Amino acid sequence: MKKLTQQEIDYQIRGIMQNARSCDWGEARSTTIFGGGIRVMTSQGQHRSWGNHNFPIWEDPKTSELLTLQIETPSAHIVPLLDYLYAVYYSGGSVIICRPDVFSSVRPSPGTERHLRVSWMAMDGTNYDKTSIKQIFKMYIRWRKKIRTNDKTTIYCTEGTFAPFVDNIKIWMADAFVGETHPVPIHSEHAMRAKRAIFIAGNRAAYDLIMTVY
Repeated sequence: MKKLTQQEIDYQIRGIMQNARSCDWGEARSTTIFGGGIRVMTSQGQHRSWGNHNFPIWEDPKTSELLTLQIETPSAHIVPLLDYLYAVYYSGGSVIICRPDVFSSVRPSPGTERHLRVSWMAMDGTNYDKTSIKQIFKMYIRWRKKIRTNDKTTIYCTEGTFAPFVDNIKIWMADAFVGETHPVPIHSEHAMRAKRAIFIAGNRAAYDLIMTVY
């Protein structure tokens, strides 16, 4: 995809901050070698993976500030959403914000918002699961035939983002995540294609690409 102009970057960041809300999540594409490796690793089936990172979004009930959990090396940490968006966009990446289809026309209940917020905040400081990532890489390039069982002592980005949904399927559960021990960003893109995830803001051209040929 073409490089975004400064005007496009500002427009997308402004749109995200105006339209994102609690219980949304992001699909991000970075320009790092590791990010590119994750995209290659997960592009094994019918579709290629546009993104390489997922992150949850929630609103601080005291300040109304939008926050996100960044699950990456060395450990998960909570940051203001705006700070993360600047970091991604100004390093050449971009973001898509999505919302579970069940919340497309009705806001989540206060109990649902609280459940998701508390679950994500509880992951703050949890170690990033470098071992699982390495094993997934090795499986795809045939060094290993099987990935180790996920012991949940460490987390990685897609797992951490969607764990509160998976743990409480009464809230929302996309078919793409059913039975997935090691979910990766392409699974959230499958949820978009299945129309279980609704585009909210960010890179619309990237979303349209995911929904068609990507």
